[in-house]
Amino acid sequence: MFRPFFCTCLLLISWLGLFITATAQIPAAPTVTVAPVDTVQVLHELFAAKRKTGRKLLLLEPVALGLMVASFGGLLNAALDGSGQSSAGLSGAGMLVGLGALVGLPMQLIRNSAGREQEVITNFQRKHRLPTSVRRSLEKRLAQPGS
Repeated sequence: MFRPFFCTCLLLISWLGLFITATAQIPAAPTVTVAPVDTVQVLHELFAAKRKTGRKLLLLEPVALGLMVASFGGLLNAALDGSGQSSAGLSGAGMLVGLGALVGLPMQLIRNSAGREQEVITNFQRKHRLPTSVRRSLEKRLAQPGS
């Protein structure tokens, strides 16, 4: 006797919850409308911040070069010695990391150069389109509460 009553109450409560959920007004997400002039200003700030970060990361270039030289020395030592198989793997990984940093860090500066900034802004003003990478960075910047 108690069991059917309990199941009926449970069913009614779940239907009530479903009804309340279905009819509840969900507030719309706030839309950020950015005027083109504001977008251009934010683009200037975005590129300036990325260039500043790139300049700071460029200080790591000597470290990357030192890592490559040390790794090359380890590889050369392993090759001449003939017994350093495990250190050869670490040295090879160090050379890859160093090479990646030597190539990747200057590419960061080229990608965010003042010339590219002007190109992106001019293209935005003509076609109202941004490159995907710039658009993603801009969305991240606008989503931050302090920006």
